[in-house]
Amino acid sequence: MDTASIVVGTCLMKCPQPEIEMREREGLLHHFEIVEGQERLKRPKCVIDRMVKEYKRPAAGQDVADPETLRPVPVLHQTIDYLYSIVTRPNSEWYHIYDYVFDRLRAVRQDIVIQDIQGLDAISLLEKIVRFYVLAVYRMGNKITPSFDPTINNQHTQECLKRLLSLYTEVDGPHSNQIEFESIYLMFNLGDTSALLHYLDLPTLIRNYHHLKLVYCASINYLLQNYVKCLRQIKKLTNVLCLCAAHRHLCKIQQSSLYIMSVAYGSKNCKYPTCSLEDLLCFNSQDEVENTLEKCGLPVKDGSVCFQKSLFKQEDKVSWKPWQQLENLLNRCNLTGILLGKSDRIPLPDISNLSFNDR
Repeated sequence: MDTASIVVGTCLMKCPQPEIEMREREGLLHHFEIVEGQERLKRPKCVIDRMVKEYKRPAAGQDVADPETLRPVPVLHQTIDYLYSIVTRPNSEWYHIYDYVFDRLRAVRQDIVIQDIQGLDAISLLEKIVRFYVLAVYRMGNKITPSFDPTINNQHTQECLKRLLSLYTEVDGPHSNQIEFESIYLMFNLGDTSALLHYLDLPTLIRNYHHLKLVYCASINYLLQNYVKCLRQIKKLTNVLCLCAAHRHLCKIQQSSLYIMSVAYGSKNCKYPTCSLEDLLCFNSQDEVENTLEKCGLPVKDGSVCFQKSLFKQEDKVSWKPWQQLENLLNRCNLTGILLGKSDRIPLPDISNLSFNDR
């Protein structure tokens, strides 16, 4: 883009004043922005400090590059920081939180594109945005609500992740959070050949870092359908967002594993203890194992399953279920700190003393 045509925002508020006045006048306030106690009013008043610019599709004849409606980088960071303080707000359903934060993050991304924000500024903003998308994959599951569609959320996640990884190669580093997001990208796209090829193009030291290498090995084993080994490697991960990305594949791994076992151990006289499956395939409880087996058409009796290929049936739609290992981590962590990159970080190895060819 021609530097002469680059627009720099001058709006120093999270929401431009004209939009605040218009949305208050037209009754278009979100319930997170309304003065407490006025939620049932037809035209409630807003709390100025809670107002955040909403996403709008560019309309014909509309000036989207008006500096007075665009927020500069520091204000965009302040906006995201405020949005993530809402994530832990008590007595708020997650689908309400997602509806609000997703829309306002989309407006942040729109401001980034219009101002052609590049370099380290773009990296720091996209890192924060990707963290929310990945967390939402787990928190929202496969529920489709008026505000959440898993396919759309995944599209936004992939788009931001790929742009972020591209910036890591374009902008001189080292980048302190690169290992974390390279790991998330591999785990989000578990078994995908293009993601695996991307890993092989990484600098040697980053590629050989133990955390990222573990994720790569898990992805390779998923591709080779060695699901048990894949799960063993995933269980060694402690990064919350990597596990959120892994969870989207968990039900498929479990069902595919049960099918393979139905073929390998298919016999009316062969019984396999369900308690062994609980740990082997990362189920939360023995009851969950038995419910899954029954949905797959496999008979369970006296704590054992009789695998038979002819009886196995794949579930058309696998219902979302929590993952206890991940729930335990989420209950102990500071969620806002994770989203802002202030906790649960994966450190970058020290490359200051390496020659260029070793990187």
